[in-house]
Formats: sequence, structure tokens, C-alpha cells
Amino acid sequence: MVDFFSWQAILVYVLVIVFILVFTGFDLTDFIGGFLEKTEAEGEIKEINKAIEDLSKYKEDIFLSGGMLAPAVIVSAKRVVSWGGRNRRDHSWHLVDFEVDVFSEDIAPFRTRFRNEIYRPSFVRANNEEMLTEHGRKIWVTYDSKDTSRAYLDHYDDDHESAMKEREVNGRRAAFNKMTEGNEDLKIRGEQAEAVITRVDDLNLPYPSKNSRAVHIYFEVTPKAGFPFQAEGDVLIGETAFAKYSVGKKVFIRYDAQNPKWAVLDTERNRSIN
Repeated sequence: MVDFFSWQAILVYVLVIVFILVFTGFDLTDFIGGFLEKTEAEGEIKEINKAIEDLSKYKEDIFLSGGMLAPAVIVSAKRVVSWGGRNRRDHSWHLVDFEVDVFSEDIAPFRTRFRNEIYRPSFVRANNEEMLTEHGRKIWVTYDSKDTSRAYLDHYDDDHESAMKEREVNGRRAAFNKMTEGNEDLKIRGEQAEAVITRVDDLNLPYPSKNSRAVHIYFEVTPKAGFPFQAEGDVLIGETAFAKYSVGKKVFIRYDAQNPKWAVLDTERNRSIN
């Protein structure tokens, strides 16, 4: 009796498939090369995402440390890695090592270096990784007044007016993020309770990437034991959930047992509320 699943039979199947693919003009080397290239690209994208995430934290740290904004001129711009775009030699986003001369009103001019991502869809990779089109361009940098080696590209001079408006919003977001760092922890360790929303202050601080906005919210809390009390907290509320968290609505919260005036919305339990 023929064993259709023996290793000999499987080998024959593989050889037949390879023969058919070659006969029909299928380039097996391109297929394997493409697969390996895709796997390599996926790993590279993960590394890039990690680098961008680290850069964001680095920038926020400088900004919150009292970062100073100043005009500068690009001396050198060396491409480190690129991604996006239509093919391997035509990318949209680039991670670049900059060298710039900074002209601050507060201290003497100085030269500094930093890494930053930029969007340049027209830049085509070449053997020379220096992005000559960036040389001499006017930019604005934010630097650490205590250590001028710590700096980042804030914006290009062409975008100065709109960038200043965005900078103000980003500054408020950074302060809000700092103020609410303990919210996620409180959602886990906080005391559970029911509450009624007594007031909602819209902070006019949108988070488009999260489809949310920042609010300061006040509660009349009814704990499992003891008397009702007042609490409040800063939270993000989804744009589509404002009716759900409006004044007079009953919600589930978590409050800090050591500081009962601090409370956050209990996201998981509130999923059951319409």
C-alpha cells in the first residue's frame, strides 16, 4: 500500500511544485529574497519605532526641564535611516543626525548635535548620506540651558507661526501628562466606589491621536463604607463619550484611600454604562 505521507512522497510533492513554479516562470530566488527582505524590514521598523519613542521622551524631558527656544542654522544633516515611501530608494521619513549653530538671546552662540526625524518625500537615497538640501536652512531648536549638548529640532523657520501655536498646546499636553502619570496605577489599586458627576471643566486640550480631550472632573462619591465625600481628577474622555460623562451621570470611580479627594474614572466598570 502506498504511503502518501512518507518523507519520500513529501519530497516528490515539493520537487513537483518547484518544477511547476520554474516552468511557469516563477522566480523562486526573488520570492525567497523578498521574504527575507520583508522580515528584515519589519525588524528595522521595530527599531525605528523604538528610536522615535525614545526621542519623544528625550524631547519631553528637555522641554519639562525648562527648555529654551532659539533660532539656529543647519551646518550638517547626515541621514541615519529612512522608511516609508514606494520603494527602498524612495522614502518619505528620515532619521537624521544634525549639527547646528544656535543663536540664543541668553547666551553666546554655540554648536550642538542631535538626532531628529524629518519628512522629506522628495529625498532619494544615495551613497553619500549627507542631505545637502538641509544645509544652511533656518530652524528653531529647544535646548537645555544647563547642558547645551542636550537639544532637539523644534521646527523649521518656515513654519514658525503655526509651530508656536502648536508648541503652546504641546506644552500644556506635557504638563497634563505629567500631572496624570499616576492615573493608570490608581485604576488598579484605588478603592472602588460609585459616584455622581457634579461638574466637568473642559480644559480645551485635544488629543487627536486618541480622539479624546482633557477635562477636570468633580464627583460626589458614595463609598462602600462611610459617608459621601467630594473628589476630583484630571482625565481624558473620548470625543464620543462626553454625554456618558456629563453632569448628573452616575459612574464608577477609583479613589486614593490615602488621599480620597483624588479620583479617576473606573474605565473597565464604566463600559457597562450606556
